[in-house]
Amino acid sequence: MKNFSQVVEQKTRTSGGNAMLWMAALAQGESLIDAGVLSSEVFSEILDAVEDVHAFGGCMALIDEHAREFPHEPNGVELFMACVEQSPFALGAWLEAVGYICDRACARKSTLTLEEVLAYLRQCEVQALQEMPVGTLCRAVVDALDQYGLEEL
Repeated sequence: MKNFSQVVEQKTRTSGGNAMLWMAALAQGESLIDAGVLSSEVFSEILDAVEDVHAFGGCMALIDEHAREFPHEPNGVELFMACVEQSPFALGAWLEAVGYICDRACARKSTLTLEEVLAYLRQCEVQALQEMPVGTLCRAVVDALDQYGLEEL
């Protein structure tokens, strides 16, 4: 494993996250790079945009699970980044929302696929854009999960 100590130190200092969780998430990201699922460039882009270890870890876990379950389907990273690129919300907003959904699913001992999470986020994106002033993606996710729960995924 590469030496991620500087990244972990910086991320724990700025976000207050757990160093061991950052190390595990970074190691998972590195394994995705080694497997050819994730490029170093996109890994760095995601890492630069994320503040929360749960958001980063959730994103890496969803991409990893997608690659394992659908090795011959479109790459999960490409699906995720295509949604982000088509959205008026920044990568960091998408990652924050992914983290919130993953935390909620974990608390309820539910498992979600990347496709389910992306579909839910797209619906929340539409809702956030209809608000005046325009809301945040994560706020729309929180509201949707509070109102409908994970069952609507």
